[in-house]
Amino acid sequence: MRQSIRDWKLTSLTTYSLEEVAALVNPVIRGWINYYGAYCRSALKAIRHQIDLALSPWAMRKYKWLHRRHVEALRWLGRVRQAAPELFVHWQPAAANG
Repeated sequence: MRQSIRDWKLTSLTTYSLEEVAALVNPVIRGWINYYGAYCRSALKAIRHQIDLALSPWAMRKYKWLHRRHVEALRWLGRVRQAAPELFVHWQPAAANG
């Protein structure tokens, strides 16, 4: 799964909005949640964090004010998660139970 996340090459998608990135990756994440939620729930916690870590460099390249500010990019993602938890499948409350 981590290799799949790396293969998305999110940092090269800086012309995409966050909603477009979500539309690209949500079907894959939804499949992982459906499968691993039934068979290996402990794997979901690490993968949710890994996805957020992959989104952070995307944000740093997309928004100049986040450039070279990894922690601030993660905080920004946290604020987006609070404002729009339905944007990414792994941010939704039902996915957090895994």
